[in-house]
Amino acid sequence: MAHTMLRFGFGDHEHLIVSVEARREKNETYSLISGAFRRFELIYLFGSEDDLLVLRAVHRGTRLYIYPIKADHPFMLSLLKDMASSANALHEKPMFYRSILDNCTTTLVKHFDRLQKDHIGLRRETLFPSLTGQLLYRMGYMDTDLSYEKAKEHFRADERIRENYRNKQ
Repeated sequence: MAHTMLRFGFGDHEHLIVSVEARREKNETYSLISGAFRRFELIYLFGSEDDLLVLRAVHRGTRLYIYPIKADHPFMLSLLKDMASSANALHEKPMFYRSILDNCTTTLVKHFDRLQKDHIGLRRETLFPSLTGQLLYRMGYMDTDLSYEKAKEHFRADERIRENYRNKQ
């Protein structure tokens, strides 16, 4: 299992994380099967690194990678606005999270594809979020000169996040 989020930078140290998730109600637990059968509503979470990355790295023990993306400022701003617009539209027209077609990665890819002429589309690497880094690298969207294996090692962030968290305590 893996989860895809987008990180937007504002200045040197200010970041906003956007995560598309299954909205679980009290006493509901996520499962791939339940998600496939429209059990959960789709929700966009907008939060700080402490909100979303510390939660996953420190409290859930998740392995995290923060891959830099090759994209210009106007595109990234349009992408953020498009996601905010979709998040706001859920108030009037709720959508279901679907484990395959409307998951954390496929939903973000739909935003990307609406704004970019070179579409990523629905493919194995978007259906299985753990493969998305390989896809970004292969398509030339990962901003690195490293091989994919070295980039994956270099951009692994969970240990740094845990260390920073311990130092703040």
